[in-house]
Amino acid sequence: MPESNVLIPGCLVSYLLIAMVRVMYIILGIEFRNGSAAASLTATLIGIIMTIAIIAILESGRFNHAFAKITKGTLHEDALKDNLDYENGTTLRVYLNNEDYYLVGAFCYKEDIGDDRWLVLAAYTKFICDDAGDANVYNGADYEGKAFERIMVRMSDVKHIEIF
Repeated sequence: MPESNVLIPGCLVSYLLIAMVRVMYIILGIEFRNGSAAASLTATLIGIIMTIAIIAILESGRFNHAFAKITKGTLHEDALKDNLDYENGTTLRVYLNNEDYYLVGAFCYKEDIGDDRWLVLAAYTKFICDDAGDANVYNGADYEGKAFERIMVRMSDVKHIEIF
């Protein structure tokens, strides 16, 4: 969201937090004073707790699954976030534009550097298909099982990715 569009939602959230603090004070029988440090601190704490709770709900697998069933879409902006298993690891087969080889490796992480998006594979192997369709290791580039051997691939150079 551009900075110019943050002012109105920020004011709305602030107003709602102060209203929630007022209601809480009334329920507890405490006198509410505008501008008091206690009211500001309470509103800040409620805001932090609500933010953590909302993020936990939005990132939960159950919520994303239910949301995808209802809307046929997801909350995330890229397909990688929805399809990768960050806990158990995911193996990717990456086909590159204008290359006669493809890469197979364990997904490490993705990075946005400026306008470029990068994908990092660990323990990767380069394969090339011969005329019979058999995959052979390309130029001896086989680092399978070597987690510290990594390769960065620019997403704009990727033709397509197979996830397994």
